[in-house]
Amino acid sequence: MSENKANFSFDSSGQFLLLQIYLLGAALQIDRYQKAVNQQKYSKTTSVFMQLHEVSCLLEDLDCIRRYLSLGNFDHSSHQLWKTARDHIRHDIRDLISNSNDENRRKDRHKSLNLNKKLLSRLTFDKEEFIIGEIAIKIKDIKDYLDWANGIFQEYIDDSRSSGRLKAEGY
Repeated sequence: MSENKANFSFDSSGQFLLLQIYLLGAALQIDRYQKAVNQQKYSKTTSVFMQLHEVSCLLEDLDCIRRYLSLGNFDHSSHQLWKTARDHIRHDIRDLISNSNDENRRKDRHKSLNLNKKLLSRLTFDKEEFIIGEIAIKIKDIKDYLDWANGIFQEYIDDSRSSGRLKAEGY
C-alpha cells in the first residue's frame, strides 16, 4: 500500500474499478506462462510461440495496470519497463514498421532493452523469468508489483465505501 492516504478524487466516474480486470488477468497470465514453459506436449517451436503469446498477454495486462494507476499518479519503478517490453513484443515483433516515427521508437526500445540492432529480438523463457535482450523480468518481481497495485486497489475500494461512492457488495 502507499505510505500516505491516497487521493482518489480523480475517479469521479468509477472507471478505476476496471483496474481489477487487469490485476486478475495478470495473475492468471503468470500461471498460463509458467504452464507454457513446462509443457512438453508440442514441438519446441510451438512451445516457444506459446510462451511468447503468454508473455505478450501478461505484458498487455501489466501495461493496462500501469495506465489505470497513472490516472491517479501512482508510479512504480517498473512502469517504463512494462511499457517498453510490451511495445517491443506487440509492435517490433508483430507489426511491420511502416514509417520513420515507428522506426525511431523501435530503435529507442532496442537500446533500452540492450538488443542487438541487427536482430528483430532476443527472447529467453524460463519458469521464473523471461529475458528480452539483456533485461530479465522476474516472475517474483511481477508478483511483488501486483501485490503493490492490489494494495492501491484495496485502498480505492475502502475509500469508495467510506465516501459512499461504492455500494456494491463483493469488494
